[in-house]
Amino acid sequence: MTKQIKQVATTEEYIVVRYEDDAISVYNRYGNTKGALREIAEAQSFEYDPTWTTRQFGKKLIDAVDNGAPAIANDHYIVYIDTNGSVICGRKTEGSTKGALRMIAEKYSIIYEEGWNTQQFGCKVIEHLLSFKTSTATKEEFLEKIRKDIKEFLDKDSKLFFNERDFQVNLSSFLREQHYYDNVFLEYSLPASSLKDNREEEVEANIRIDIVVEKSNQFCLIELKYKTKLVEGNIIERFGEEIKTELLKNQAAQNINRYSFWKDVYRVERIKRNFSKVIAGFSIFMTNDESYKNTPKGASEPFTMEAGVQHSKELKWEEKAKVADSTKNKYPKIELEKEYTIGKWYDVTIGGIGFHYCIVEV
Repeated sequence: MTKQIKQVATTEEYIVVRYEDDAISVYNRYGNTKGALREIAEAQSFEYDPTWTTRQFGKKLIDAVDNGAPAIANDHYIVYIDTNGSVICGRKTEGSTKGALRMIAEKYSIIYEEGWNTQQFGCKVIEHLLSFKTSTATKEEFLEKIRKDIKEFLDKDSKLFFNERDFQVNLSSFLREQHYYDNVFLEYSLPASSLKDNREEEVEANIRIDIVVEKSNQFCLIELKYKTKLVEGNIIERFGEEIKTELLKNQAAQNINRYSFWKDVYRVERIKRNFSKVIAGFSIFMTNDESYKNTPKGASEPFTMEAGVQHSKELKWEEKAKVADSTKNKYPKIELEKEYTIGKWYDVTIGGIGFHYCIVEV
């Protein structure tokens, strides 16, 4: 039998519900909402149309199972539509409700007393999760937090990343695990035509930002570069066994990679100019190749990443050096809003290999 919901709080993994009779239930949230709806529909012998959108499917299922009630909530499943119109689905957690609440409290640093009954404990958890979800942050608080989290992630002795995409996914997962940000977006796509000062739309229909973090309707951009030189004999673990592999490959093209780093800075500047809610951005470069820490000789010297060097606003290939026209056309000059200086390169050991990283805040 379906119960009436009085209060509900959700995280990426859990749904905690307080019913009209003040009873508490905890559900494990489904990651694949449409798959969950199919599973629940089949359990309820409800016939559905595979072409329905998730929102159509959720509303029709709720209407059919509980005659138009705002949600399905029973001893097996929960399905409801939140204030944004999104369909949320969960399966009842196994074991005791109080045990599930303890697990959530420990994960989200919620202080509790062992003497509380399930109702008291559940109300406390819901109150904390709801207040945490709606908490606001000033621009300064948001930026201080994200600076701290990025630095903590980069400084920890973690596993080696296979490539830039692996670096990107791991950093975004780490930021989500902080349970501070309202949203963490991966591969955030932006139509190039939305930039009023656009000079790239002929070659780029969409701009993809590696990571976008949102807090209190403020947005921060993160662009990443991960460039490696060959290291032989890397050891990774797969299926409980150690495998020897060339995990870090020789990517070379240091001149183009330096250019691309400053192009990321330029891109963040442009997006900030066009969107008032974008308050800042970070361009991050990580490598095990020490040559990036030095000023290069030749055509790419203006794109140096050496610490302490102040760049001019206009970055272009050194005119006195020989540069192919094809390179100049593909990688035209970069015009920045201000002069930047890489303050410092930081050293960190990952998987026994020395890495170096720098950050430019835009």
